[in-house]
Amino acid sequence: NVVGGSFGFRFMRLGGEVVASLNPEEGFYPASSLKVLLHLHAVRWVAAQPDPAAALATPISVYESSCTGEGAGWTEPLESVLTAMMIESDNKRTNAVLDYFGLPAIEQTILEVGGATGTRLVHRFGCGGPANDPANQSTALDLSRVFERVAREDVLDAEAFASFTGLMLGPPWPSLTSVVAEEGVTAGLAPEQVEDFLSGVRLSYKAGWWETNLSLGGLLTLPGGPCGGEAPRQYAFAVFVSEAVSVASGFDVSDVVGVVLAEEIRSALEEWADAECAP
Repeated sequence: NVVGGSFGFRFMRLGGEVVASLNPEEGFYPASSLKVLLHLHAVRWVAAQPDPAAALATPISVYESSCTGEGAGWTEPLESVLTAMMIESDNKRTNAVLDYFGLPAIEQTILEVGGATGTRLVHRFGCGGPANDPANQSTALDLSRVFERVAREDVLDAEAFASFTGLMLGPPWPSLTSVVAEEGVTAGLAPEQVEDFLSGVRLSYKAGWWETNLSLGGLLTLPGGPCGGEAPRQYAFAVFVSEAVSVASGFDVSDVVGVVLAEEIRSALEEWADAECAP
């Protein structure tokens, strides 16, 4: 699906080992995928306030001239700004978050909390893209590690984690659903069992794109056995395509997730099929 350029990924099973990895430390232009780090910083700030609900209502200045952060503008509640940043990938709101918290504080979160040592945030979003010198950069290792860390209680407590994931895109992609259906047939599950399994799949992610620079980072949870005997499987992942000459029509970088995790999905489905519930 991709001609020229480079590509890679990293899939880590939480509490386990790396499932698959290709060029995990190669730098690429992350575009909007990097917004997850601003989101992490904001959610941690909210959690640290005496009244998190009130903190989410903090007025944030948004400017029409997003690349300069000045001129005509208005204010919106932080929760609305974060939702627009993470779900609609709105650059005006993203730059508003950057302005409110400041680059030095966000850089500290990138390094100390996210452990993203190969990531740099040096320019505003939607303003020049990879033509900036230097340009924003990340790696599959860094992006997947960020999602891996946010699932730990020392980075976000349960309430903050729910806020973090709740303000992001989440429905499983059709390509992932198709892999689950195909592997369900292989595992011998009835259609209604596959539907039950799919109802327990949880996905939180942020994608980025700029011309032929594509990227994606997220968390995927596959349900445990229906009787509760098997623990859910959780994966932190990142995928990228960098400076490709061309990308096939209809291809989405999220298509890679189901392909790479097909064996993990099959194993989870087999556990689901083999579970015997006590009456």
